Amino acid sequence: MKRKMSKKGFGDLVRAPAYPLTGPQLFQQLRAALGETIGFPPTFPYLGELIGENAKVTFYWFSVMPQTQLIAFLSVLERLPESKRWAVMNKWCRELPSFDNPRLSHDPLSVSNLEQLLAQRCGLTWIQEGTEFQRTFIITALGHSYSRVTTGRQTAAGMDLHEPRRWVPIEGVAYFREPLPAARLTRAIMEAWPAVRSSKSKLLLLNGIWSAAPELRDEIMKEASRRHVIVTVPKIPDARVSQTNANTPIHVVTIGQNRENEQLMRIKVGAL
Repeated sequence: MKRKMSKKGFGDLVRAPAYPLTGPQLFQQLRAALGETIGFPPTFPYLGELIGENAKVTFYWFSVMPQTQLIAFLSVLERLPESKRWAVMNKWCRELPSFDNPRLSHDPLSVSNLEQLLAQRCGLTWIQEGTEFQRTFIITALGHSYSRVTTGRQTAAGMDLHEPRRWVPIEGVAYFREPLPAARLTRAIMEAWPAVRSSKSKLLLLNGIWSAAPELRDEIMKEASRRHVIVTVPKIPDARVSQTNANTPIHVVTIGQNRENEQLMRIKVGAL
């Protein structure tokens, strides 16, 4: 009796996709590559924060689930010419703001100053001037780089007014959908603030919050006395408004123009 060939083939025969790796093997290699990048082995709770799932589901996805959709995706993608393949992938992936990003890495001195800034145990840092995108890029780069330049695999917390459509979001930071009416946005910020304030993170990132929720300014200043708080503003407010405890260090990151290449950022880091 003639035996019918299955989707996977029979005997010594195989048929497409005939992919050499399983879904869990692919995810484990991806997990290892991420660990090399961030400087420590990512746990399943950590990975869960990145993908928006709990640790149990993340373990199943990375270690047990066959992930036939992933194999199908790669089987189609690998049939594209290499240049087209990377163009498609880059189009789908959001930009990763980090110190290694060409927008910042062209200026090693500024990157070194930003790394030193992340070593602050408490205090207030203003990110001012430049465009709204540039301020968002800098504060997001600080958040992504935090765990790499500090001991103890620390992560940031905070709030960002911008929906992360163009860049990779930071785990631990709350983002708001765009656009939201002013009254609704203020209410959403006030509702999110208690959880942000009660977080144990030593780095608090507040992008756009100073202007959108003036009611929180006094509390933001209090937070700066016990941990490092980074705030974005178009321009540093009047000293009487931004007054902190006398023992609280204040730093300023000022974004300037790069006339030779507008894609590259020119920044200056200093104490106030």
